[in-house]
Amino acid sequence: MIIDFMKKAHLLFYLLLLECYPIYGQYGYLEEGVGGGTHFSAKVGFGGVIKKVNNFSLSMYYLSRRSNNAPADYHPGLVFFGDGRPQTITELICPMYGKVFYMANSNSRFVVKGGLAIGSVINPVNFVPAHSTSWLYLGPNYIYSTNTDITAGIVLNPSIELPVCRVFGLSFGMYCVFTSKSSSIGLEGNILLGVVRNKKRNL
Repeated sequence: MIIDFMKKAHLLFYLLLLECYPIYGQYGYLEEGVGGGTHFSAKVGFGGVIKKVNNFSLSMYYLSRRSNNAPADYHPGLVFFGDGRPQTITELICPMYGKVFYMANSNSRFVVKGGLAIGSVINPVNFVPAHSTSWLYLGPNYIYSTNTDITAGIVLNPSIELPVCRVFGLSFGMYCVFTSKSSSIGLEGNILLGVVRNKKRNL
């Protein structure tokens, strides 16, 4: 599921970068990475800076954590990736606005931004014991279905952006997501690809 999410997000934001960068004028870049806290997180976004101090971004978040709905005796069977436990998954799209504060004599900058979070929460439900007559059965001991709910809330995403060169940089920060269905807080690390600073070293 996370692979499908990342493919869709990358396609969307590569198109946004191509279409929107001329409007931004200062910087325009892709931001993607992972994080952890109350949830595992994956993020793909498009960010831009207008007139050096205004930051606009559109990000997609994939948040997952072990579901509380799984029976205590749930066993995933044979798995090759992760622990195989049922996950509660939140997928959000987050338009954000914020301010940029530059560090002295440097293109490194502190970005304080926040905005709306709109998306869906997918929960595993209706756990039923799995029955198999084959002694070779290696699957889980329960089968289940999923339920999808629409959710909305707010997101806060302060970060430090560190341009390494004109077209590549790193960022480190915190994400705080509060929606009607769940809340998530954690730390994240991202790479920045695009136009992340001026040609000159200092502004």
